[in-house]
Amino acid sequence: MEEAHRRASEALKVHIKGMLEDGDTIPEPSSLDDVMADLSNADAVPFLVTVPDTKTKRVNITLPENDLEAIDDYARRHKMSRSAFLLDAAKRAMTSEDRP
Repeated sequence: MEEAHRRASEALKVHIKGMLEDGDTIPEPSSLDDVMADLSNADAVPFLVTVPDTKTKRVNITLPENDLEAIDDYARRHKMSRSAFLLDAAKRAMTSEDRP
């Protein structure tokens, strides 16, 4: 399991490279709920895999302290970083806005 976790990012990078070479569209990342809803994953142990070599940019935001504490608590309970949680929440909000 440790080796799978350690090598997952590189495997994802190779897979995405192959998809791009084949002209395939890269899908949005799957949510944990969607992955675990698939019955074939019932015995799976999910973990977050990030795409390597993704450029990031540091941003500075201002939030009420109690909201930031709630965000950090939620992220920690879901084994996410604050940044990962905020990015996921923003993507969900933008996706739900586009739905009819």
